[in-house]
Amino acid sequence: MSSSTQPSFKNTSGQSKSLAIQKIGWQTPTMMILNYLAAALFAVGHYMYCQTINGKLVEHTISQSWNNALTVFFAQGFSITLAAAGTQAFTQILWWFLRRRTLAVSKIDALFRLNTSALYLYRVDLLRVAPALWYVFWASKTSTK
Repeated sequence: MSSSTQPSFKNTSGQSKSLAIQKIGWQTPTMMILNYLAAALFAVGHYMYCQTINGKLVEHTISQSWNNALTVFFAQGFSITLAAAGTQAFTQILWWFLRRRTLAVSKIDALFRLNTSALYLYRVDLLRVAPALWYVFWASKTSTK
């Protein structure tokens, strides 16, 4: 693509600058989908394991310590992979939002920190700036607990 066909703008001194063309990569959507599918596999595996031991006497199954370890493995695997998919989705939505709005650096920083700490849910200014992002974060944190 030649520089003459790229979108451009004139800065305050009247010089023409070309804008960067945003492309969607394949790695992030692929990782989001793979993490979501992994979470589904953990859920199905946990269900199948529970169906396998359902109705059996304790003497005819594995020991309680192994049973507990397997259930925790399935539950944590589900939670971690679902949180990974949600975190990646949140970051992509945040970048999409930031490309369309001008915000102070402190608000941008707080929006990125929203993904790491639930304490930022109590910042009313973030709720006013990006209610959809605030809700996505809130929903992702409450669904994985």
